[in-house]
Amino acid sequence: MTDQKEAENVFTRLVADVEAALPSGRWLLVTTVSRPGSIRSVSYEDEKTAAQIDIELLAQPMAEAQSSYVISLYGWAGF
Repeated sequence: MTDQKEAENVFTRLVADVEAALPSGRWLLVTTVSRPGSIRSVSYEDEKTAAQIDIELLAQPMAEAQSSYVISLYGWAGF
């Protein structure tokens, strides 16, 4: 994606879809520290297993002062 507004809209829809799929009451929104280049970041943690889901919108600089936008989604198993 090359438009920040479009990337933010996709990010918002992805977060809404993830929230709708998670069992309510078990998954909590947790505070995270954003990485350099991060525009938005959301993390959820399962109270029972400590599993975690991280979703992040990143800006990656390109030539001629433009940016490319990437959305990453990671899942971490709890132990």
